[in-house]
Amino acid sequence: MHGSLPRRENVSRAPRARQTEVSDSSSVNSVTLPLLLDPRRARMAQVVLAFLSLVAPAEAQTRGLFRIERSTNRNVVEYDLRLSRDGTPDPKDPVSVYWIMLEEGGRREGLTFFERQFAYGVDVTPGRDGLMLHLAALRDRAVVVRRRGERWEAQTTIAGHLSTLRRIWVQADNALFGPVVKFVEVTGVDVESGLARTERIRPS
Repeated sequence: MHGSLPRRENVSRAPRARQTEVSDSSSVNSVTLPLLLDPRRARMAQVVLAFLSLVAPAEAQTRGLFRIERSTNRNVVEYDLRLSRDGTPDPKDPVSVYWIMLEEGGRREGLTFFERQFAYGVDVTPGRDGLMLHLAALRDRAVVVRRRGERWEAQTTIAGHLSTLRRIWVQADNALFGPVVKFVEVTGVDVESGLARTERIRPS
């Protein structure tokens, strides 16, 4: 049934019959009207929609873990955990790493090959209770992503205490062949006491 719908009339059998018209509604069009008029087609449509909701891939959820900030500019590198439909880390791509270009209006940008390999990339290894992360920016210290209560957290040792990692600050000076790192400062929250923990690491 395409185009404009024909008007329907109800004709009274009483003397001096009077004709009435069905008012048009913008919410009922040539697609939905057959379903409303035919209960069998309406039931079939419900079955199809239910089936599609089961087989359609669910969009991955993301949870922010921590970020890297630098002294050279305001742009930051974000590390997010990607979760499957059942709330566990996505087995194919569990960690998403990307730039937030605050110097350019806050747009999102992926890492280059060089950045992934030598600066901000991460190697992910599935573990017994979560994920093991090895960061290019923090090579000598493992980071474990595990569930604590209802939250997934990135945990590492900060100043000798197991802590939830929040931020890595890179202090660098510009040089002829690129920035030279002076120190890296790791900040988080103590898992046991809830106190803020900070540790400054100087390159060897």
